[in-house]
Amino acid sequence: MYCKINEKEYNSKIIFCRAGLINLIILGGRTCLSKIKKVSKSALDLLCELCASLIDFIKKIITSQDFISRHKRSSKYFSRTRSLPFITVVLFLMNLLRSSIQNEIDSFFKAVSGSDVADRKVTDSAFCQARKKLKHSAFIELIHKGVEFFTAHFSPKTWHGFRLLATDGSTIKVPRTEEVSDYFGAWNPAKGERCPVARVSQMFDVLNHIIIDALIAPKSHGERDLAAQHFAHISPQNLILLDRGYPALWLFHLILHKGAHFCARLPIHLWKTARRFSASGLDEKIVSFAAFEIDIFLLFLQK
Repeated sequence: MYCKINEKEYNSKIIFCRAGLINLIILGGRTCLSKIKKVSKSALDLLCELCASLIDFIKKIITSQDFISRHKRSSKYFSRTRSLPFITVVLFLMNLLRSSIQNEIDSFFKAVSGSDVADRKVTDSAFCQARKKLKHSAFIELIHKGVEFFTAHFSPKTWHGFRLLATDGSTIKVPRTEEVSDYFGAWNPAKGERCPVARVSQMFDVLNHIIIDALIAPKSHGERDLAAQHFAHISPQNLILLDRGYPALWLFHLILHKGAHFCARLPIHLWKTARRFSASGLDEKIVSFAAFEIDIFLLFLQK
């Protein structure tokens, strides 16, 4: 996923990766707002201080020369003083863009300068040239660093001591160009032109409403393969929630190897053991599977 890619593919990755970061930052503010009426003044001051510290934490990262050097596409880029330095490009891309690029740029610089009237300082073409110089990996690192900060400072909600992480995936349409189609793959409908499609996947904290990890890849990559990449970010205090498309002994083994736990819906028609258990009339049963030189014990439950 992190190979060299062309501009169209790169833009798609930027859009998807920054969505998780925006979600995290918005959550910090939403957490403050939702609790304002429920806490004392001293507690409110502490909460607002945490929200401000999150923003300051992100600021320190993106202004770090080490971070800048690792996430620009060439050592020559962002070396001169211009209207669109590295930090400005990153901050702009972290905004939820809803209108044309030029309108968003004008509004952005109006807000930054504090002026009442938008003064066109940068053109959309200049921004597109600057964006090419930035690696999408910058937003992946920011997501993971932001999650670490949230975990350490915001006392995440848990269920019986477990942090509930759900993994799910889907497909999305990507720009209809030959380069994008060659990289991500395309559906070939019975009628109409080929439609380039990418596979997306995320691991989501369902109680705290933040994205832990997000991926976009060619549609040929399976959801289980992307889930396995998410699991590089799990820990023993996590309970992984899996829908019916994910259960596989090798994936269960990977989760257990990380010291975490899981709860999965099993498609009965694909698991003989599940069919026998369903027919038994029992409410629950522990079943063992010999896999990967170890025994995996599953607790089967049914209503």
